[in-house]
Amino acid sequence: QQTGKSYWKVYKEYSMNVEKCNIIKDEKELSLDYECVLEPGDLIYIPKSRFHLAQPLEKRLSLSFAISHDTKPINRKWYKFK
Repeated sequence: QQTGKSYWKVYKEYSMNVEKCNIIKDEKELSLDYECVLEPGDLIYIPKSRFHLAQPLEKRLSLSFAISHDTKPINRKWYKFK
């Protein structure tokens, strides 16, 4: 979190382990693992494919990036920005 504050919830369920994850319509169907408020200088680690929710509490600037521990090559589409 660079600027501002944001509220985060991370759930115990993984999207790849829930059948038809697109039918989850209410977060009450999920089990909360942890929640926190990020302030400038804070960071959060969310395990791959975990359901999570982020809500800005004010204007914010943050940076997100994926960390992969897989040894298999990933076929990704790369786009060039002009």
